[in-house]
Amino acid sequence: VTEHVRKIHARNPELSDDAFSKMGGSSVASKAFLHCFSTPYVDLGEHGDLAESVQYFAARRRNSFNRESQAAGVSWNLRYVLRGRPANFRNELGLTQARWALILFGGNDAQNENERVYVKRLVYLVEELAAMGVVPILGAALPRRNSYKDRWISRFNAITEAVAKHWSLPYIDYHAALSALRRKGLARDGVHPNVLGHGGLKAACQLTEKGLRYGNNLRNLLTLEMLDAVRKAVSYTHLRA
Repeated sequence: VTEHVRKIHARNPELSDDAFSKMGGSSVASKAFLHCFSTPYVDLGEHGDLAESVQYFAARRRNSFNRESQAAGVSWNLRYVLRGRPANFRNELGLTQARWALILFGGNDAQNENERVYVKRLVYLVEELAAMGVVPILGAALPRRNSYKDRWISRFNAITEAVAKHWSLPYIDYHAALSALRRKGLARDGVHPNVLGHGGLKAACQLTEKGLRYGNNLRNLLTLEMLDAVRKAVSYTHLRA
């Protein structure tokens, strides 16, 4: 995966390594997802080694953490991010010049129960991004408390993971991580991740033992860990060159 990330990176050295674009549905568009890393309300707990990456990706005045993506929205599935002329994902990347794309779909796509359409759209997006020099970071859809719906989520996650493996791309298994939490780390609706206390934006980056009992907090940690890993992968390339 690291070798392939570096190959994609080399296709377009002009992109911004300190920028990423978020692509997904409502839980991705939510301000509880990553926005808090651009605020003073960050407690990394035992993960202080990630502070450098927080500073790196938050250096811009309007940084990737708090930017409202044009490739994410309520009830969005892959069809929405691919539609438009130019497509919404192209508009987003044209504005950000981002090196990294967090591709977090599957939850809303699974409602259609059409796996062939999902894999076709996902492969197209992955290949288009890679050709542009943008590194796709794939993530599993979050679990559901409804067992029938969660079975379909698991099937679509298997597709996402298979695509990540076949194309040697970074993959974050949010589903497994949140499934280990109480009530699967989900809010009362059984769909969206919960957050520590009632702090919302202020509490979602509390990466303490207490905070990581909640879905959004854990998801923010896993995402930051991946951003840290890919940042270091290409930084190594620059040093070696």
